[in-house]
Amino acid sequence: MTNHAHLSLVVCGNGASRPANSYQERKARRIAACILEAAARCESIAFEELPVLTAKMSEDAWRTVAFQAGVAIPDDRAKLLTVAYLIEAAG
Repeated sequence: MTNHAHLSLVVCGNGASRPANSYQERKARRIAACILEAAARCESIAFEELPVLTAKMSEDAWRTVAFQAGVAIPDDRAKLLTVAYLIEAAG
């Protein structure tokens, strides 16, 4: 799989281009861990697919996954970081 480390530089209109703070990083790590744990129990999804699947999640699906992970405010920066952590985990 291609390394997409450049994803952290994506500019969005809602301020997602600003550097992440530690709170956003903790949220993203928690969500990524939840996604990885769920994928480990599912034999039909490869870890390499997780970043793409996460990036393509609808807002409703993203909120549902975040809430399942115990994250009450699933912002766009947390989603971007979650995708980056999943890329790192799949690599």
